[in-house]
Amino acid sequence: LLTKPLVYPAAAASVEALLKALADLSWQAQITAAELKDRPKAQEEFGFNSPVASVTVEGSGVNLLVGTNTPVGQQVYVQVVGRAGIYVIDSEFLKLLPLTAADWRDPFVFRFDGRINTIRSRSGNKLFTLVHTNGSWRLPQARANNTKIAELLRKTVDIQVAKFETDDPQADLEPFGLQTPEMELSFTFDTNVLASLLVGRSPTNDPAIVFAKLQNQSSIYR
Repeated sequence: LLTKPLVYPAAAASVEALLKALADLSWQAQITAAELKDRPKAQEEFGFNSPVASVTVEGSGVNLLVGTNTPVGQQVYVQVVGRAGIYVIDSEFLKLLPLTAADWRDPFVFRFDGRINTIRSRSGNKLFTLVHTNGSWRLPQARANNTKIAELLRKTVDIQVAKFETDDPQADLEPFGLQTPEMELSFTFDTNVLASLLVGRSPTNDPAIVFAKLQNQSSIYR
């Protein structure tokens, strides 16, 4: 779970990949404390006065500073806070670090476990409701195509955010077409609304994309 700069579900796979990389991290070269005694400006020289990044894993004792790249080779200087010496590691490690909070936000729009028995959709004046009962999906007066509904649910669960536009709870919804949404899609289990998606208009330069938001969240994305 992201807690700063906002509270939002995190991309678990990215977090786990970094934790595994930290556990497996090995140095390719080392500058010992004895060697650093003759380099009084070492912290500045290797980029630790203003580190590129820092990684702290609370409760584990891991506190890593990432300095500058080595002059040659695909390597970077790192320093473990509280430990003498500087290490050189493969710069591929940097690819696991997020540049912005959005890099570690869960990209999936929906997060429910499949226990759904009602789907409602509204587009303009058109409204339809699907109910799952006795092992099959039904419209109010007829049986629905279960294969197509299963495909709809699969594609819905796989929807991912292309870009986070804003998290401002006071954002004007009108420019995104969300004040009066083009479509509303909700998924319910008994009386519990699992998710309700509001779909707005497309960006002027990309008709294949639409703005959207979950009803109970302030985040707007495309």
